[in-house]
Amino acid sequence: MTNRLNKIFIYSLIFNACMLNAQQKGTSEIKIGYGVLSSNEIGKVFSDIITAPFSYAEPKATDEKHSGALFIGYNYAIKDNWTIGTDLVYERYTASVKDQNHIIASQKNDIYTLAVNSTYSYISKPKFRMYSGVGLGYTFSNEKLSPNQSDVQSMSSKNSSFNFQVIGAGVRIGGKLAGFAELGFGYKGIINLGISYQL
Repeated sequence: MTNRLNKIFIYSLIFNACMLNAQQKGTSEIKIGYGVLSSNEIGKVFSDIITAPFSYAEPKATDEKHSGALFIGYNYAIKDNWTIGTDLVYERYTASVKDQNHIIASQKNDIYTLAVNSTYSYISKPKFRMYSGVGLGYTFSNEKLSPNQSDVQSMSSKNSSFNFQVIGAGVRIGGKLAGFAELGFGYKGIINLGISYQL
């Protein structure tokens, strides 16, 4: 009888420990990830396409590079399977500015997005979760143009705008430490991958 009670007690401890890895009310997690084709990156591409026919005689950006979207986030489960949280996203765009086949300046744009989000897990198992969600944020950019000539002053500008993220489908696989992948559109990209740790 004692052995049986001990087994039941041990099994219940294991079960409860596993259930804590599901998205239960009161649990929270930290996420770190990387996304590609963010709304900021796609917006820059479309802007270049639209202005290209009108910029034959103007200096043009070449050797354009985009860092992708690096982000860190925190989520808290206000109810079983339903979280609210925050995201901080960083991106960098760099380019060389060319005029008549001569590079005359370098361009750098640091982009930050601070957002709030909410997700709902429609499948929530101890080590597997599928979810969708939305996020709304504000994007700040600091653009700097640095001419190659020392006698010409550099120029800078700051811009800001609202931004968003739609998570069409997301999966989290693992226990307290897990990997995740998301498909959607917005400030974290069309595809993003990362790791999360449940506190």
